Amino acid sequence: MKIRGFLKNGYNYSLNNNFKEARKEYSKVLEYEQNKIFKRLIITAKLNLYNTYHYDMINRQESLEYARINEENFLKELPNYHDRKHLIFSWYKYQYALLCCNLGNTYNELALMRDAKNNYNSSKKYSLQAVDMFRKINKLNSYYFSIFGTTYSNLAITYRGLANLSKESSLLQLSLNYAKKSLLIFEEVKDCYNIARIQNSIGNIYNDLINYKNNANKKETFYSNKLLKQIVRVL
Repeated sequence: MKIRGFLKNGYNYSLNNNFKEARKEYSKVLEYEQNKIFKRLIITAKLNLYNTYHYDMINRQESLEYARINEENFLKELPNYHDRKHLIFSWYKYQYALLCCNLGNTYNELALMRDAKNNYNSSKKYSLQAVDMFRKINKLNSYYFSIFGTTYSNLAITYRGLANLSKESSLLQLSLNYAKKSLLIFEEVKDCYNIARIQNSIGNIYNDLINYKNNANKKETFYSNKLLKQIVRVL
């Protein structure tokens, strides 16, 4: 009960953007790390602790690097549950997928700051690991199904970034495909905020595709088709 109390306090502090106090509460949980009966709670505490650095806007790059290093190390600590089918391992598979998804997002943000290509490639690596894990989980509750949507969104961002670096429209098409997969998931769980976010991303990807068209007539045709699809979706 004491550990669950620390987790609840940390979560509440995080909701109020008080990350300093949240970290104190999560760190209290880690004092019980040597006791194996609290394994699931320890994993939750670590995930939540490192996740606070994703939302910390003070010293942004430093916070993301801290999250990256710790999440990569934590990923190595987690057992390999890929090939185990028993239901008892489902929860750990979720956490593995969530951790990979977080790393994909972290590398995408770091790509905007420096070393874009290397960071985008790392984001792709971890996001694909997350997709692979989610596919191996037979049943997803609404929360983890939404995280699956975030993973596809990460891949859309990654491929758009790589496309803009190399000016390759084929990478933009991959970005568009992943964005559409993400949109389908968010529509299914009725996540209005992310539906709007992904629709905006899809619009930006179409704009990039239009700019890659050399022929003016092709640009006009492509742009008209894009507008038509957006109008149909709104209706």
